This record gives sequence, C-alpha cells and structure tokens, in this order.
Amino acid sequence: MYNILIRGTDKLHEYEELIKTFLPTNAFRILVEGEANVETSWDATFDYSGNKNQLRYQLYKYLEQKTGLRPPWGIITGIRPVKLAGELLRIHREPTLVRDILVKEYLVTKSKADQVVEMVLYQQRTVGFPSRQSVGIYVSIPFCPSRCSYCTFPSNQSSTEEMERYLEALISEIKYSAKAMKERDWFAETIYIGGGTPTALSLTQLERLYDELNKGFRTERLMEFSLE
Repeated sequence: MYNILIRGTDKLHEYEELIKTFLPTNAFRILVEGEANVETSWDATFDYSGNKNQLRYQLYKYLEQKTGLRPPWGIITGIRPVKLAGELLRIHREPTLVRDILVKEYLVTKSKADQVVEMVLYQQRTVGFPSRQSVGIYVSIPFCPSRCSYCTFPSNQSSTEEMERYLEALISEIKYSAKAMKERDWFAETIYIGGGTPTALSLTQLERLYDELNKGFRTERLMEFSLE
C-alpha cells in the first residue's frame, strides 16, 4: 500500500487518476494534510504550489521510480492529447517544439508525441482552422451504468426521475445558449453528445434532445454531429 500525502490543495481527483495509470485503486491511499493521521507513515509527501502540471510531474517521476512503469501518455489524463497538442501548436507554431514540450514537460513518449502531432497536422490539412464565428458544442450526459477506473468525467448512476429532471434543465440551457449564439451571429461547427454514457437516456429522451439541438442552433455549416 502506497500512502501519499498532498499538501496545499484538497482537489485530489486528477492526481488520483494519474496514480491509477501506475497502481490499482486498492494499492494506494491519497489524502490531504487535514485528513492525515499523525500515526500514519507516509511513503511520499507532495506540496501543491499552484502549478498542477508540476505536481503531476513530481507524482509521475516518483511512481515511475517505485514501480518501474512508464505510462506512454505521461501526465496527461482527462483530456484528449490531440486537443492539447493543437493548443500548443496554436501558441508555439512549430511542430518540433510541440513534440519537445509533450516529451519533456508532459512526459509523453516520443512515439506518442510524434503520433499526436501528426494527427493535429493532418486535421489542419484536411479541415483547416475554424472560423472565428464557429462554436464547438459539447453536450454532457453525466449518467453511466458503471464507471471505468480511468474516467475523469462527471458520471453517476441515477434514477429515471433524476435523469428526466436533468434533461429538462439541459433543454432550458440549450435554448438559452442557442439564443445567445444567434444574437452574436455564431454558428455550430460541431455538436458532440458525450458522457457518461449518453445512451443511458431512453430513445424518447434522445429524440427530444436531438430535436432541441437541431431547431435551436444554426446547423447549416455543421461539420460533425456525433454521439459518444
């Protein structure tokens, strides 16, 4: 059992997800300083200084040394690597520099860094850059029959009544957002329904959701409509 103490923050979820890439959930315990028992012997203590990536880097290096493992995606969890690489490329403009940052700062293996940068470049060649008026819409359905160990998204088992209440609130938000986008002359370039597991909703509920999205947002220039 690894006992890991993190001081300076009580937001542990993303650090737990990183640790899970090295260890099964029953092989470690992670707590913040206020929860620590003075009688507990801690295997490692980490201090959060305001930089999440720095703390994740330190955790990764510690676990790499202790386990001999090196997960290929480094400290990246809960985010699509291609999205991160795309953001880095927009900032730095140079693919080689993005590869170096992924390898050195995010501890991604060289082969994975090459793969993800090539994917970003392929996307740019095939679909180009988005219009300043375009919007990517993510619709969250935070329900799931079960929860995968690696999942970092909001996802819960809920009753039919709770799911229906959520859908009503979601439809209200869709109407509000669609109205605000039309006022700004923005259009939907992509609509992605993700989760959780969106198909946890019934067919009738999914049809209602689709109808609201289709009539609410401008879709004449829609390039993708997908359901996870």
